[in-house]
Amino acid sequence: DGGAPTVASVTTPSATYYRAATIPAPFSGSAADDSSGQGIASDTTTFRLQRMSDSQYWTGSTYATAATNLSTTHAGTTDGTTASWNSSSSLPSWTDGVYRTQAQATDRAGNQTAGSLVTFTYNATSPTTPSSVSVTADGTTGAGQRWVSSTSQLSVSWVASTDATSGV
Repeated sequence: DGGAPTVASVTTPSATYYRAATIPAPFSGSAADDSSGQGIASDTTTFRLQRMSDSQYWTGSTYATAATNLSTTHAGTTDGTTASWNSSSSLPSWTDGVYRTQAQATDRAGNQTAGSLVTFTYNATSPTTPSSVSVTADGTTGAGQRWVSSTSQLSVSWVASTDATSGV
């Protein structure tokens, strides 16, 4: 077997935004050897999870400077058939920020392929409530309600809320 695996992918998470209720667990993906290869042995695909704020990698129990290959579970193959994998390592307690993950497939001959990087954002912090909301109208009723005539223009302004992680 002279060829490296042709597939090493992360399916979930995808490149998007997540919050506590939507972060996927377990992570998943696929791996496949080249069509003339010997296949992928069971449970040999790995993945890495990197927190971008400090460039540290998840080890399965803590973050560390050294890149760590996290384990997966999947069936073995004997040719170029695709195997679907699920993470079997513990995932972190998430904090707001940007993360990056990548799968690596190893075939039965020891050839390796790293897949594409998948970058996603975790954000559990709600934006603050807008402040300084003001409305300009034609007049005010006796009950304190504002009104606008059909020929007038309504003007509304506010100070926007902020949320550093999502960019709002």
